[in-house]
Amino acid sequence: MNGLSLPTVMLVSGLISCLVATFYVALSRNHLSPAATRCYRLLAIAYFTYAGRLACQLLTLAGQADLRLPSDLLYVVWVTALWLGIRAYDPARRSHPGLFATPVLMMLWVLAARAADLPFSLSTAPLHAAGASLFVLAGVYLWRLRREDHNWVPPVLAVLMWLHAGSTASYPFTRLTWYAPYGFTLFALFSAAIGMGLMVMALLEEQHALRNEMAARNDAEAALARSYTFLNTLLTHSPAGITAYEGETGNCVLANEAIAEMIGGPAAELRSHNFRDIKAWHESGLHELAEASLRDGQTRHREVVLHTRYGKTAALDCFLSRFLVGDRPHLLFTASDISKRKRAEEELRRHREHLEDLVRARTEALAAANQELEAFSYSVSHDLRAPLRAIDGFSALLTKRYEEILDPEAIRLLRIVRGNVTRMAQLIDDILAFSRTGRQELHHSHVDMESLARSAWQELEAMRAGREIRLELKPMPPARGDAAMLRQVWLNLLANAVKFTQTRTVCHIEAGGMKTIGKNLYYVKDDGVGFDPTYRHKLFGVFQRLHAIDEFEGTGIGLAIVKRVVPRHGGSVDAEARIGHGATFRFTLPMEGG
Repeated sequence: MNGLSLPTVMLVSGLISCLVATFYVALSRNHLSPAATRCYRLLAIAYFTYAGRLACQLLTLAGQADLRLPSDLLYVVWVTALWLGIRAYDPARRSHPGLFATPVLMMLWVLAARAADLPFSLSTAPLHAAGASLFVLAGVYLWRLRREDHNWVPPVLAVLMWLHAGSTASYPFTRLTWYAPYGFTLFALFSAAIGMGLMVMALLEEQHALRNEMAARNDAEAALARSYTFLNTLLTHSPAGITAYEGETGNCVLANEAIAEMIGGPAAELRSHNFRDIKAWHESGLHELAEASLRDGQTRHREVVLHTRYGKTAALDCFLSRFLVGDRPHLLFTASDISKRKRAEEELRRHREHLEDLVRARTEALAAANQELEAFSYSVSHDLRAPLRAIDGFSALLTKRYEEILDPEAIRLLRIVRGNVTRMAQLIDDILAFSRTGRQELHHSHVDMESLARSAWQELEAMRAGREIRLELKPMPPARGDAAMLRQVWLNLLANAVKFTQTRTVCHIEAGGMKTIGKNLYYVKDDGVGFDPTYRHKLFGVFQRLHAIDEFEGTGIGLAIVKRVVPRHGGSVDAEARIGHGATFRFTLPMEGG
């Protein structure tokens, strides 16, 4: 041993093993990954076990007790724990049945060898051969471990493992006594070297993990800085005013430039405010909304006009809501400046009031005009009729008294005067009727259009006396409107058909109706003289005639009345014809209930 006794070697090896085991215990208490923690705990068990084995051998060597069986069993535990610890370096390791079968067989062999009291070499050779095989496997594993990282520690440990495997396999045969100094010394040196090498490997592993952790932390800090910059930029450029307050203290923790611009004060000063002390919040009711939101977590909304301490009046559209930071409630206040909208609404209100005043004035003027029209209608009805009656009466008296004296030409002229008086009276009646259709208030009710058309036809019996006219009245859908005015429509359309078929000996008139998309369509069709479609646009004008007065009597008011009544009911009027082939007049009304 050259000055070093076997007990000394054992003692030094035991101390080194305890130091290594203590180091791994300390490492396993750090906040490491589960794989690293498991690895260090197994290595700590391995070297505490190895120190225990050395203690058993020292006691046996000193003759204090025969602890060869515990020593061999601890050897099995040490080799197994060492191998499992090395395997734990790789989190993606795979379990192998032989890894657990080998230690079990080794323990069974130790128990059987000690029970049979076999000689030293015969009892320990298989045990150390199995241990040597595990060291060889561990060396192969370390040789492959992280070889792509160009780390020099695992290959060195692999070489030590193989050398240790050799000393382990040859140890039982160095001497036939239990404690062979040279063999055990070599065995102990390799064991200590492996423990120190694994310690260095663990330190390098921790250094690598620390670098990764620092890199991850730096990345996280950089991401946090970018996130902070992004959020700060977002708050700075947000058009909405944003402030946040602590729920318990009420102190402001955030205020962006937009809210400062709305309020009229610097953002830095706003961050020193307490929302419970803001006078404008109490005056506008925002304080009560804020407290309610903090209590129940509901978002509140209100449009307010704030008179701030900075002398500015701002119309704001405000939202107040609660959010939590951890378990501490905070109040979020967001606002949009609606001053321009409020000014526009106020201006619109003034324009609306002005428009209402204009409408009121126009209505009053229209009412006055209607009164004047009523007065004019009364004058036409009474004052203009009196001269006409006088002219007609004196003409009749003159004709009756002086019929024998007057020549035939004078009598003809008097008859012409009386005819024009009658036509003038009819014209006055038609003008008054046309005027009433525009001013008369509508009284809507359910109208049976078929019965109304039949009644109007019966009313025209005197006009069609002595003529052969056949009316074909087809089914019609009912309508909703003013029955009296719709009766005027049927009277004028049927009278128009009767008048313009008088050139025919036998004539045919058809009236009917049908339902179309969203409306009812009604028509009156005749086989009379028709009209030129080129002048269709003149049909419904007042005093507009497409035929000479000596051909067909009339004032040109009837179709104008139709044109005035139907649109007042929400409908339309149209006509089509060809000269000599009759005419068809159509009008539409909304469906009943539409």
